Amino acid sequence: MRWSAASAGPNFVYRGQPLGCPFAFWLVVQKTGLDDGRKALVLNKIQQYFHGRRHLHRTPEGRLVIALRAQRIDCVVDVGANIGQTGLALFKHGFDGKVLSFEPTSQAYKELRETARAWPNWSVAPQMALGTAERQVEINLAVTSNWSSIKKVRDKTVGMKPKSRIVGQETIDLKRLDQEVPKSVDPNDRLFVKIDTQGYEADVLEGCDGLLPSIFGFKLELSLLALYEGEKLYDYYLRWMADRGFELWMVEDVSFSSELGRQLQFDAVFFRPGGLS
Repeated sequence: MRWSAASAGPNFVYRGQPLGCPFAFWLVVQKTGLDDGRKALVLNKIQQYFHGRRHLHRTPEGRLVIALRAQRIDCVVDVGANIGQTGLALFKHGFDGKVLSFEPTSQAYKELRETARAWPNWSVAPQMALGTAERQVEINLAVTSNWSSIKKVRDKTVGMKPKSRIVGQETIDLKRLDQEVPKSVDPNDRLFVKIDTQGYEADVLEGCDGLLPSIFGFKLELSLLALYEGEKLYDYYLRWMADRGFELWMVEDVSFSSELGRQLQFDAVFFRPGGLS
């Protein structure tokens, strides 16, 4: 008998995350004797079969996975990983490369490590932020951790987004990306760097110089309106990328202000044109 997605039963939820895998197949995988990480990997492959690559273009994460495959990216470097949203979304949408995550804040870092533990291709670097030089800095902790930043949030931003309000600070280590990433990746890996550091993206990019020949793409969260003090806006990054031979590849919406009636941020994906030649 051939199982179908319609007849196999409800989707399985693993560690609180729906994997889109029919229950009957989950039951078979549980009897294989594999460890939890390997089971999650097998279930992810089954999900890919049922979900179908033809549907990937319908979500931002799916479109990114299509682009990563087309560019033959071996490893996604996830800077500002928070609790692991990016890595989890990539694997759930069928990315079969590696993910290396960096996160500076203690509570988010603990959750990130727990999330990544289930995926064999997902590694988490020691707790740190990435920037221009090796030193210690203070990071501002927000009500919601994904708003935490080394930059100070503007009062206007808090008015629009109350969860960005600062509730504390934490001393963290700051290091350079081009010094830390080579410790965890293969020298021949084609790298893609995702940076979501709440206004601190320019400093992270300055720390990439020594690794640029191995980086074939970037994803940045860019602002149309400065949400943090001293934050550079989208046009700075468009010039930075163009000057280094990267082309704007995709744009996805991030946040909109009903109060202002305008878009605040968007995700921009860049690749080197002809990067596969």
